Amino acid sequence: MKRLLCLVQCIFLISALVFSCPSAIASGPPPHPLPDTKPVPMLKVGYTNSPGELVKDDHGLYKGIVFEYLSTVASYMGCGLEFSEGTPEENLQRLAAGEVDIVPEENLPASGNFQSIDLGPSIGYALLQENNPELKEKMQKAVNAVDATAPYYRFHLLEKYQPVVLPLDLTEEEKSYLQGHPVLHSLTSEGQPPYTYFKDGDHEGIIADILDIIASDLGVTITTAPLQDPEVRRHAMEIGEIDFIADMYDDYNWAAENEVWLTKPFLRLDYVAVMHRDRPLPAEPIIACARGHFYNRAYTEYYYPSSQIRYYPTLQDCLNAVNDNEADIVFMKALTVHNDIYAGGYLNLYTPGNVVFSHLVSIGISRHADPRLLSILNKEISHIDGQQIASILSRHSHSMGQSGTLFSLIYYHPLKSMALVALLCLLAVLAMSFFLFQRRRYHKRLYRMAYTDRLTGLYNLSWLTRNLPKLLDKYSDLRQAEKLFLLAVTADRITVMKETYDVAMLTRSIHKSLKRINAENPWILETAVNSEVTCLYMLCQEPEGMDKRQAVQKFIHDGSVVHIGKVPTNFTYRIGLITIPPNGHIHPSWLFDCCLTAKLEAIATDRNLVIYDESLATQIHQRQEMENLMNKAISSQEFEVWLQPKYDLKTRRTIGAEALVRWDSPELGFLLPDSFMGLFEKNGFAVELDYHVLEMACKIQSERLQQGLPTVPISVNQSGLHITEQGYIGRMREIIDRYRLPAGLIELEITETAFIDFTTKEQRNDAAQIIDDLQEIGFSLSMDDFCTGYSSLSMLQNLPMNIMKIDRSILLAAETSSRSFRILRHVIALGKALSMNVLVEGIETEEQEQKLLALGCDSGQGFLYARPMQVQEFYEEFLPEHS
Repeated sequence: MKRLLCLVQCIFLISALVFSCPSAIASGPPPHPLPDTKPVPMLKVGYTNSPGELVKDDHGLYKGIVFEYLSTVASYMGCGLEFSEGTPEENLQRLAAGEVDIVPEENLPASGNFQSIDLGPSIGYALLQENNPELKEKMQKAVNAVDATAPYYRFHLLEKYQPVVLPLDLTEEEKSYLQGHPVLHSLTSEGQPPYTYFKDGDHEGIIADILDIIASDLGVTITTAPLQDPEVRRHAMEIGEIDFIADMYDDYNWAAENEVWLTKPFLRLDYVAVMHRDRPLPAEPIIACARGHFYNRAYTEYYYPSSQIRYYPTLQDCLNAVNDNEADIVFMKALTVHNDIYAGGYLNLYTPGNVVFSHLVSIGISRHADPRLLSILNKEISHIDGQQIASILSRHSHSMGQSGTLFSLIYYHPLKSMALVALLCLLAVLAMSFFLFQRRRYHKRLYRMAYTDRLTGLYNLSWLTRNLPKLLDKYSDLRQAEKLFLLAVTADRITVMKETYDVAMLTRSIHKSLKRINAENPWILETAVNSEVTCLYMLCQEPEGMDKRQAVQKFIHDGSVVHIGKVPTNFTYRIGLITIPPNGHIHPSWLFDCCLTAKLEAIATDRNLVIYDESLATQIHQRQEMENLMNKAISSQEFEVWLQPKYDLKTRRTIGAEALVRWDSPELGFLLPDSFMGLFEKNGFAVELDYHVLEMACKIQSERLQQGLPTVPISVNQSGLHITEQGYIGRMREIIDRYRLPAGLIELEITETAFIDFTTKEQRNDAAQIIDDLQEIGFSLSMDDFCTGYSSLSMLQNLPMNIMKIDRSILLAAETSSRSFRILRHVIALGKALSMNVLVEGIETEEQEQKLLALGCDSGQGFLYARPMQVQEFYEEFLPEHS
């Protein structure tokens, strides 16, 4: 009977494993009102971008060893940090002028009236003004406090940002040893997948993969056999049949007992507790220990009295003891525990996953072996990159416990099961009664497993899919009034939080907040979570006195802070909303898809809420259709070049034109660049489109020259994606060579924002080389959208452009702001001082034109003079009258 119960439980536990999922996403309590306090003082830090030390990434986040250390010191000073980027020379000048308080430097400058504080090796120095001893004293006290509180803090930062992998530098004697020993013989543990085990005589698992790396690096072959009886093993090592033991506890007492030398450790093993899932843990649990394992002495016997310890021959026996209620806990390797539980069929056992203790693993070398082998293996261990070990662990952890689990659950002890079936035939009435009782008992449990999340208790999407038609009938009045809607809610950084916090604590905190929010917002009718526990689906009704947007904003406000443990954590949400159509049959999957589409649009556009409607569906469909048609559009010549004239402000004569692309699509209609260029910039197609437009411009110029007709320079826009494109210069040279155009007939407009991230000396040199190469080929270069980015002056200094094209935004600003007018005047003067042709785009009124003439601007472009037109109209009608 007992075995039958186990077989029945197998079926239900399989379902539990299938439908169980991580913690649910929920919302948090409203923030408490802040007391009136003084603002936190800020230290202004002047810095130069330096990867690994202090750098600002693409997301606006600061990183690096100097950033982390300064942030820690500032917290001890009760200050915040405000960063300001500049070159080393600019930083020192701003420090001397009092514009910044601190400048971190790797080395002390040779001269200058500065105070300095030593921040430690690989961090450098903090430079301060000489006339501010109070700041130095306060910062030095903070540095001393950090050192006193966390003496190894600097070393942890060094290990994090400057990991060391030593080269494999063997001496001649060590190389001679390897040449004389092309095959090394080792022993290792067995029967512990995926840690180390043998399959069909071949050594497999984590230890096997690490030994393969060692053998490859040393150029030798390593044979591996299972660990033998201690006496046999000792004799084999004495006579040289065995060179080393591949996985030894990193303890010199254990090494002495086994007569080996230990290498440096190369692996850390974590141990977790395995317990019975249906039995509470007593106050004094019985610990099952396998004889002969060193960690018994190092941990179990050290922390538990002998009255609570029971010894068994193997770990398998220990698992049997806990499964059969003879013991309460057995400690096992975290790497192998799931395979041991599921492959062994221990369906009533589980591990909470918390690490109880750890130990290091080294290689044990026979004391009778040549001492050179110890030195060789130590150097090899120092040479192995930690990332290689991490990759091996990740690969094996992913496949852990996957093989054989289904058969072990269903066909566990088949002979005994058959015997029990025969016994049930003799006791038919009693067995059937018992079976029906168990069926009723587990029916509710199976329902919960199938339709709820195990940790949070929330319904899952399977439940919502099944019950949504009934819910729509229940709330039919709200549906007909268009007051019933569905939300898809995702919290930013939820995956990171699940990796950062204890999963159980995170789940409890979010679940508690969600229960509170649901209680405070009765308009939330039902809540379900997806299988990945990354998105909540909420069926809601429009509350009295609020519309749907206001209701969602209240939800966001109520859940903006979640206390994880005792730590208040800010939550940001991305929400998709769809109003339930008032009539007709609706398939639940269609509602989920629409809601998910709106949520993905909220993520893509960095919004909290997007409401699904037909226009959104049309917009997304149009983007998809554009991507499907864009390659065909180039081959079918659907992209057209239109020309907008550029003119001399003094003579009002045409001096050039800008090539503007139009898409005349049979499927989509006539499209302006605003409709498709943003999409093409994101998916990278702008690169090919740029080449296509350039080819068409070159073809126009070439045909005009061959026919002896007048022409003017044509400018072609170049996406910033080209700047980092491999083979860009070569492809541009092929185009210009193909059409044999004189220099200057094609002008490239390169936006200054394409060079924003080029802040290091090497990057600036590369950018300058690209500009030089393009000019050498024969292109004129225009700095497009000048004054819209952050690197205008840097580009003027480092990139020798021919034309400065000032963005229309600064012209519009100059009409209403005297400050902007002065900026415009000086920018024009600066361009002329650098012998650049200055052009202002977006001229729409005569007042703007006269103002630019008064400022000395050379040329312009805009609707006042001419709108974009087709090539034929430009050359046959417009140019003859305005040349």
